[in-house]
Amino acid sequence: MTDVKRSRVRVFSTFALAAALLGTVLPTVASSAAAAPVTPVVPSALPMGPATKPAARIVGKQLLRPGKSAVSLAPYGNGVSVSPLFRAKGGYLIYITRFEGRPINGKVAGYRIIFISDSGRKREVARLSPYKVTAVAPDGRTFIGSKTRYSTKGKFLQGAVLRRIRLSDGRPVGSTLTIAGYPDMIAVTAERALMGYVPLNGRHDGEPRTVWWSTQSGRVRVVAANPKVPPGMPDYVQGASLGAHAFSVIKHGRQVVLDTRTGDRLWKTFSGEAVRTFSPDGKKVVSVAKPLGAGHEEGDGYLVRRLYVRNARTGRLLVTFTGYFRGIGLEEHGAPSHWESADSYFTYGHDTGFGPDDWPASGSEIPIRCRVSTSTCERVPDTSTLKGTWVTPKSS
Repeated sequence: MTDVKRSRVRVFSTFALAAALLGTVLPTVASSAAAAPVTPVVPSALPMGPATKPAARIVGKQLLRPGKSAVSLAPYGNGVSVSPLFRAKGGYLIYITRFEGRPINGKVAGYRIIFISDSGRKREVARLSPYKVTAVAPDGRTFIGSKTRYSTKGKFLQGAVLRRIRLSDGRPVGSTLTIAGYPDMIAVTAERALMGYVPLNGRHDGEPRTVWWSTQSGRVRVVAANPKVPPGMPDYVQGASLGAHAFSVIKHGRQVVLDTRTGDRLWKTFSGEAVRTFSPDGKKVVSVAKPLGAGHEEGDGYLVRRLYVRNARTGRLLVTFTGYFRGIGLEEHGAPSHWESADSYFTYGHDTGFGPDDWPASGSEIPIRCRVSTSTCERVPDTSTLKGTWVTPKSS
């Protein structure tokens, strides 16, 4: 909460009314946890609710789309089942990793990028691009590609080289950006990309940064930086919504939510809390806190013990769900944690936690749905609709 200077007032009989009126106009930056309901979640004890509606997804060597016939991906060989799937204008985008020699050697030769139209037709965007797809722009016409970083002598360097690429012909456009880290692409527009990353070498080594990159001119504007990753904050979690005109940065030891248009601060999180994802209508946001488990050295496969739901523009806390919920390390395959509607949020829970050197027990993860309006959760049937690699929406 921000400190607010209050004017001295004389003690009149109307003092109580004046104080109440002043209280109604004070800006809210973040609310007290006591002001919102707290719901403990034990997944095995929850009632069973309806199944979640499946999105487009890759299962095996098929692209499955709701209400449409399956599209075979078998002609593209091995590795398709784990290829990311992106929504683009009039269809979907996948990339297939090509290796030099046998895949077990691990040396990547490039990426074959395929566009699959809504009618099921397949078109090769690039046969062997050095760039893999990281995020598709809202208009669905371009994407941000990322390739491995090397020195001028061909030595591998930690970090990435970024470029905007057209879907129509696979050709790069605009400028190239080289960074000493692996960015989380928070949001992409037709002209800019918003990303957060932690430099792994150089003068800003270990200092998390959030930047706007103008892909045409190459201009980079540092929005926020912090001397180190705040202790207790979930790794690699930042959120943005172009519709809500809001995004989070790491600053002053916590996350701060700013306005995308003005850069003004809207609100700040609790210490150790990280903004995750905004609701489809842009009015609410889920944030996570209290990570538990292996941490980033073991692939980020931790759990989180708090799910906060807040008002996206004011930060007012609407409800807190406590328990053991999926972190970010297992989101690549199967139905990801996501908003099903403006009121319900789908994720996974465990009845208990696990030790710092342990992995969650096999089969202990239970799909659940939590509703903001009722501050309740329910189990979700673990059916085949949760399987496969779900589509990543266009940036919004």
